[in-house]
Amino acid sequence: MKVICPKCKSEHTAPIMYGYPEPEAWEASERGEIILGGCMVFPHQEDYGCLDCNHRWSLDSLPAKAIKKMRIRVFEQGPCTIDMARAWVYEIYADGTARKYDYQGRSRKALFSEKEQVSERKTIELFREFQKVMSKYPEEVIVAEVLDGCGYNLQVTYFDHRKRIIKGNLGGGTIDNLVMGFFGKIFDVEK
Repeated sequence: MKVICPKCKSEHTAPIMYGYPEPEAWEASERGEIILGGCMVFPHQEDYGCLDCNHRWSLDSLPAKAIKKMRIRVFEQGPCTIDMARAWVYEIYADGTARKYDYQGRSRKALFSEKEQVSERKTIELFREFQKVMSKYPEEVIVAEVLDGCGYNLQVTYFDHRKRIIKGNLGGGTIDNLVMGFFGKIFDVEK
């Protein structure tokens, strides 16, 4: 799927490459496969650009309204067997639709599913808080590290078609507290 420019909605976009380019990079730039970003590298630089309107952006610079969907899969890890391990999937869409699925073992079929509707305002508040946390330097983003309990995979889908994936463990990290706190107010969340 092609990345879409958030400014002009063009699909004529390319990733930005920083550093001194090799000859192959110059050729890729001439073909429109990459954009040369220069030799200086700073935190939070744009990582994608539009070849039509010259707009450049990064996931961190996008507004909260650019998030299309947030999906977190929480799974048991530790002393349980693979067939008995439980997993929960929570999803929230930009329109406020929230879904929860319960799984057991390796099955891809949900044992139970639930759907709720929350206000778009509450959803955008979650997305805004998430963007605020992610716009900080990586060392300020706390992801808990524990060896048992529950782990998670958080996937955030943006309207430009890119996805951000964060992996961690439920244990008091900034990201899991934010997301699971939100879903805990909607569903009966086992933590």
